[in-house]
Amino acid sequence: RRIEAVTAEGAEDFVYAQQDLIRELRSLMNNMPNLAQAMKKSIEENAEMKKQIEDYIREKSMRLKEEIVAKASESNGIKVMQFVGKANADAMKNVAFQIKAETTDSFVFVAGIIDDNKCTLMLMLSDDLVKEGLHAGKIVKEAAKHIQGGGGGQPHFATAGGIAVGAVKEAVGVQ
Repeated sequence: RRIEAVTAEGAEDFVYAQQDLIRELRSLMNNMPNLAQAMKKSIEENAEMKKQIEDYIREKSMRLKEEIVAKASESNGIKVMQFVGKANADAMKNVAFQIKAETTDSFVFVAGIIDDNKCTLMLMLSDDLVKEGLHAGKIVKEAAKHIQGGGGGQPHFATAGGIAVGAVKEAVGVQ
């Protein structure tokens, strides 16, 4: 075993550094007398807020999914669902997989997500379209050229990222 120790001036510096850290933490917590209790309360409040945010995002995703499904069009017996706009990419991925779980018909879901000066394309295909030979990864890779990016993925789900935000509608196929 190995034992490490700090002695003399090093020990004093270590103690002073610890005292400075405690003062700084106390200052951050509005000089609460019981620092440990204040930090515990802050951590608990943070966890509760995270849970509320997750619930809000989940609820918003459900409403967005319902909107997308309601606005779906049909082309050659295939349900086509599109979305273009600002959104959280993870939330949109959840929407895509919810649509897949709830839709038994042939469908294509394509999303163009805009985030500041970046954009993301997302494509989900129904299982029967994949069996017919379509491959979401190959399709999204071609569409990514419109947004000056690249991507790929699995036969049923793929994503791509790019920088040409103005070309997202064209990449998604929205007029």
